[in-house]
Amino acid sequence: MKPMQAPKKIGPGSIVCIMLILLLVYLSTGGIWQVNEVIKSTEESVNLQQTLEGITGVDTIEMNLEDVDVVIHLVEEDKVEITKSVGYDEEQAVVGIMQKGHKILLESSKPAKKGLSWLLKFVNIGQQSVEISIPIGFEGDLKITTSSGDVVIEEPLQLTRLSITTVSGEIRLEEVEAPSQIQSKSGDIAVEKLVGEKHIIKNTSGELSLGEGQGDFEITTVSGDQQIGKIIGQNHKMSTTSGEIVIDALQGKYEVSSVSGDVAVENVIGYGKTSTTSGEVMVKKIELQGDLEVKTVSGEVHIAFTPKSSAKVNMDSKSGEILGNIPISYDNSRRNSATAELGTNMLYHVKIETLSGEIYIEQDA
Repeated sequence: MKPMQAPKKIGPGSIVCIMLILLLVYLSTGGIWQVNEVIKSTEESVNLQQTLEGITGVDTIEMNLEDVDVVIHLVEEDKVEITKSVGYDEEQAVVGIMQKGHKILLESSKPAKKGLSWLLKFVNIGQQSVEISIPIGFEGDLKITTSSGDVVIEEPLQLTRLSITTVSGEIRLEEVEAPSQIQSKSGDIAVEKLVGEKHIIKNTSGELSLGEGQGDFEITTVSGDQQIGKIIGQNHKMSTTSGEIVIDALQGKYEVSSVSGDVAVENVIGYGKTSTTSGEVMVKKIELQGDLEVKTVSGEVHIAFTPKSSAKVNMDSKSGEILGNIPISYDNSRRNSATAELGTNMLYHVKIETLSGEIYIEQDA
């Protein structure tokens, strides 16, 4: 009796052949027709309208959407109107609107992965989009949550509170007057103007830009630069793990930090802390209104004060020289530890430290 032989293993080439045979069978049994139908639906979007009129007394509009781009428009009429442009399957246009007491709720169910439509969506063909019109006079809470999709508001809004969260998508806002909480895990955030008591902006992976802001700001990015125009408030905190932070003008108490990236703050009226582990720190045209602390582990430090600033300055660089256009009292011949005086009253204290890098200190005439 012959011994039993072990079954032969299927090699990579055989697996590829099997997959090609299955694909040919699929296409020969209507697969091509299905692909054409899905692509056709991307070219001929389905537009549906739904209107809810007479919303006086509504204090909250909440949107919970799946895989949908959202665009907000303002209208004179007292109504909420929805236009749905469906990109990859008419039957998956599941966006509904309802009113529950003082709240208007818009929801969409998660699209089923039917046929090849899920593949086209994956490569961003035929992304669903919803255009929503709300009254100009609406001043309640606006909450928008989408798992995958952009959120765009290109008109000024005046609200009680704004909350936007997207897992994967960009957020673009024109002008919002309201305390706000804005978050994107993967996508850029661009805001022209924010006005409110407090604003919290978080971005895990993507760039962040803010043109102008009033109120207290807490801005956090993990991987991405922060480009900020002018912010006015009492208390601000900006931080990033990997990326640059650039602030053109700032007023108030602040804390700005970067683990890996340069930090640049200009036209400051206030005081606070600036730090980076790996990167340069630049604080220019600062009018001190309190104590200032600047630290970097590896990088140069550039500090420039206005004539109104008055402070006692302590500077220390483990590996680097201290230079400036003001009288500097050096502690040693290496010129890497020194003190300086700004003004006559020396109201505040300035501390500047770097382990590896030069320190430049200036005061405008």
